[in-house]
Amino acid sequence: MNFIKQSAELNGNVYIDMTNGYKAISEKIQLNLKLGNLIAPNSVEASGPYGKIIAGSMELFKDFDNKTSQVSGNLNFSDGVTLIYLPSTVK
Repeated sequence: MNFIKQSAELNGNVYIDMTNGYKAISEKIQLNLKLGNLIAPNSVEASGPYGKIIAGSMELFKDFDNKTSQVSGNLNFSDGVTLIYLPSTVK
């Protein structure tokens, strides 16, 4: 944890519960606590309501629109992405 930079690095089987019902695991997570951003620079696996995503890395960036005061986010998977989509679970 770096209090001056408002950042943290977590290592070793780091679990992430996402608000969309997915759970991800990675060996290393880098957090920017000030901006609310998360980077998994190494392999990551996420499982949830509609299937599974396996990728070499993951980035989650929080965006704030000053005009509308809306918060949104961008979740990007890269470096060899495998998507297992299970449409039978969609209601």
